[in-house]
Amino acid sequence: MRKQLKPDYDVARDFTPRYNPWDQRLCLVPDGDLFKAIRDKRASVVTSEIDHFTKSGIKLKDGSELEADIAFGAGADLVTVEVNGAFEVVGCRIDDSLLKADDREMLEDLVVAAVNQALAKVKEMQVDTMKSITGGLPLPPGLGDLLGGEKGS
Repeated sequence: MRKQLKPDYDVARDFTPRYNPWDQRLCLVPDGDLFKAIRDKRASVVTSEIDHFTKSGIKLKDGSELEADIAFGAGADLVTVEVNGAFEVVGCRIDDSLLKADDREMLEDLVVAAVNQALAKVKEMQVDTMKSITGGLPLPPGLGDLLGGEKGS
């Protein structure tokens, strides 16, 4: 692992758990892409415990907060909706050109489409994350259903 990261990286802080590896979680990085993303500062590792979800992300027990928004647009991005990891809409932006239009129904449809696309993306990301965490192993019965995956996965 040290070979994959920069020499000054605090491996003990981020990759030495307080628990036995099989007690909680295990991270597999077969092709090292996680380490490349850390080296390139496109990803980071946070090992603090989650206190609660907030409107903008996750509040950690150490007092810090991780932002976790997903934004999607509809109608050529004339309407953009932001959704956090707790499936809450945290923002909505509507292009000025739509506010001049008399077609209220079209605007409402665009908002609904943007919200649904954002929520679908959150679910897709959760499923992809679980697949990467489990290395493709099947999830316990019912867990896949909760994450929007296939029934029984």
